[in-house]
Amino acid sequence: TLFRSMQNGHWGQLCLATPSGFRCGCASHYTLDANKRNCSSPTSFLLFSQKTAISRMVLDEQQSPDMILPIHGLRIVKAIDYDPLDKLIYWVDGRQNVIKRAKDDGTQPFVAVAPPNQSQSTEKQPHDLSIDIYSRTVYWTCELTNTINVNRLNKEAIGVVLRGEHDKPRAIAVNAERGYMYFTNMQERSPKIERAALDGTEREVVFNTGLIRPVALVIDNKLGKLFWVDADLKRIESSDLSGANRVTLEDSNILQPMGLTVLGDYLYWIDRQQQMIERVEKTSGNRRTRIQGRSEE
Repeated sequence: TLFRSMQNGHWGQLCLATPSGFRCGCASHYTLDANKRNCSSPTSFLLFSQKTAISRMVLDEQQSPDMILPIHGLRIVKAIDYDPLDKLIYWVDGRQNVIKRAKDDGTQPFVAVAPPNQSQSTEKQPHDLSIDIYSRTVYWTCELTNTINVNRLNKEAIGVVLRGEHDKPRAIAVNAERGYMYFTNMQERSPKIERAALDGTEREVVFNTGLIRPVALVIDNKLGKLFWVDADLKRIESSDLSGANRVTLEDSNILQPMGLTVLGDYLYWIDRQQQMIERVEKTSGNRRTRIQGRSEE
């Protein structure tokens, strides 16, 4: 997905000499610690991507402006995820067909998943990714081989965990707490949302009706809910993780929905055509709010 949220938990600051000593302040999105000397990064934020940038949004009372993260060399960002343990951003680079990562201050850039060698870059075409923070792995779908693959976060390839003759897995969301992965299967004329154990076994269809082009999935493990957005039906829906209690949360005035994520009590999505991020209450679909001018892609 083009969208990720994080509830997380130092960075540099600017200190000025005054007659009474020093007075320190922090950059946008950072807060001054009680000792008045150190700045802490935000504990709750959204990450969203445009083709050539990854930005962070902090939803605070000060209405802080979005910050474009200083990650250089971004070309075609197709999907992003965040590892809260190492505080690293992972993204799919659609130009080089690799998965990269970096600190959110732009340092420590690293190719996390690459084809066997650069001359064979067309042999892999990552589409979406989802991190299992417990096993320290990243699951990713490949448009070219139509597989679900897994790599350790240290770059070591584990291999293919799901492949089928007619499969076309695209969007993916790992529910590591319960040991499942959910994914869209864009088989011709019969799109599905499926789930499987993290090793690819216990595969089952969650939904095979009422779908045309589901483009993004997100799981709320605490709530026990699966959310997805269908770009052709222009509809956002939810269900229990088993597929029961399927409901439509929003289906009006959605033009080109893309990414989808959960933060706190709200479900957020990007509308690419309207160039904005919107949200609704994740349980009821009420209190729809537009966050104008936040997204350009």
